[in-house]
Amino acid sequence: MNYIWELIVLAQQAGMDKKELRFACAESFSPYMELSLPLLNAHEVEPDAEINPYYRFHDVFEELCDVENTDDAELRGTLFDIAVHFLGNLDVLQGMNKREFYTRFLVADMENGLFGETIQERIRLFSAKEKDIIGLHLLRCYETGEAEYMWKETVKRLFPGILLYAKSNSEGEFLLYLGRGEDNAVKERLQLLQELFLPLSSQVELFWSDHIGVIGVAETMRLGESVLY
Repeated sequence: MNYIWELIVLAQQAGMDKKELRFACAESFSPYMELSLPLLNAHEVEPDAEINPYYRFHDVFEELCDVENTDDAELRGTLFDIAVHFLGNLDVLQGMNKREFYTRFLVADMENGLFGETIQERIRLFSAKEKDIIGLHLLRCYETGEAEYMWKETVKRLFPGILLYAKSNSEGEFLLYLGRGEDNAVKERLQLLQELFLPLSSQVELFWSDHIGVIGVAETMRLGESVLY
């Protein structure tokens, strides 16, 4: 990591609120790097980060970070933190395209209750990266009208080990095999995807540890390890 925006993006991906980050002016730093980290190749996000204020923003911090100015050190430190947060957010926004903006708006609407209280509660079960996947696929669903296809793609992305079956003789009915013990959090996450993408007439059946018995497939027809459907 070198730039402020990299630290902010990694923090968001790790589920950390940007408000938890605290930026301080580094007392000693490399003139060739913006972030002054203890480990140059660090991949973990620490909430406290020291910044080389002159790497890109010399005109902004020239007087605020003057080493000869020792007055109101605490106030100047707070102002520095606020200013770096603002500049870092601008950095992140400048790297986004129109589709990413729309995706963030959709996720924000879910978090703020515009999709209903149930969606607002369940969207909290997803990480920031997972929310971006949901928002992007929901945007594509609105653009293409392919609700079932985008639901399947979202389920596959968020639950890579899941097996999805569609009933050939009944439109809108799906079977999901999860291969794990029953988990209420996973169930609610899947219900959110169903409510966002699928029509009300659709039905989704969940199978946890026991697979659906498939005639002709020996692995699914073991006694005590299969489910009749």
